[in-house]
Amino acid sequence: MCSTSRDSLNKAVNFIDKIAKDGKSVYVHCKAGRTRSATVATCYLMSKYDYLPNVAFNIIKTARPQCLLRNNHWRSVNEFRRYLDSQKSPSVSP
Repeated sequence: MCSTSRDSLNKAVNFIDKIAKDGKSVYVHCKAGRTRSATVATCYLMSKYDYLPNVAFNIIKTARPQCLLRNNHWRSVNEFRRYLDSQKSPSVSP
């Protein structure tokens, strides 16, 4: 299994965010609704609320217990977290 690219995740997160800002809902689903959709939803929560990966996934897992992230999905999620962290403006010390 391959890992989802950061670019693909970023496009999905931006799409969800755009729709949500219009006050609408987005249904995120994949074939089984267990791994790829959970990966995207986890990344969205990390982006929107600045959650750590495990916190975001636990929220998904609470709502949908059958979801799981395999090693390759965790790699994608962690890479996306690093990307989000790199986008933050550096703090300036006085």
